[in-house]
Amino acid sequence: MKLVHNLFVYLTFFSIIHLCQAQVSFPVNGVREPDQSCFLLRQATVHPEPGIQLENTDLIIRNGKIETIGKDLKPPIDAVIKDYKKHAYLSFSDRLVC
Repeated sequence: MKLVHNLFVYLTFFSIIHLCQAQVSFPVNGVREPDQSCFLLRQATVHPEPGIQLENTDLIIRNGKIETIGKDLKPPIDAVIKDYKKHAYLSFSDRLVC
């Protein structure tokens, strides 16, 4: 009888522990950071169209869409500034969305 009681207590205890470790919320899918919605990418080599290359160019990306492309852009107040120094190939279908 004592063995059954101990088994019941252990199973109850481990069941409660398992429920406490359950996932609280679902993970965010994708590559963007959910806390920041504005980025300034400095010194990128931008390819806006095939055959065109803009070197040492800055990009401002807000809510996953390109807002501004230029050189020495003033960073927005809420922007996360990153020295990119890589090649950025822009999506050619973004022009159809505007």
